[in-house]
Amino acid sequence: MPRTLEEAGFSHVGHVWISDQRTFTIEYDLMPEAEWWVCSLYAFRIMGEVVRIGKTLFLRQRIAAWQRDVTNALKGKFRRGATTQVEANEWTSRLVCNLRGDFFAMRILPPNIKVLRSKETQLVEEYDPPLNHERRRRA
Repeated sequence: MPRTLEEAGFSHVGHVWISDQRTFTIEYDLMPEAEWWVCSLYAFRIMGEVVRIGKTLFLRQRIAAWQRDVTNALKGKFRRGATTQVEANEWTSRLVCNLRGDFFAMRILPPNIKVLRSKETQLVEEYDPPLNHERRRRA
């Protein structure tokens, strides 16, 4: 059984939800300073299940892209390399009735790209999140 995200070194920094207007929102409501972290891992947990783990050099930029891409997909606007219809459906089915999910992040200190990549690979293997592209390639 995988460790909790907290046991793995993540901090609970906020929440994620879909509004009635089909807007995907990620909020840094528990730890606003995390928005400015560099060289970070992030994760989303919904009803106890880790559904996505990723890495980024600039957390603020990556989370803004998530919000934009998933919101566009929820509204039927798709572009190459962004959120697909299948992923949008997964987010919708998991965040029904304005259910909130949890948003976590972890800084890699000192910043190190190799460590960031290695840690993401390890965590994806450990948690096997259903919304990770890496998982689909393995299947």
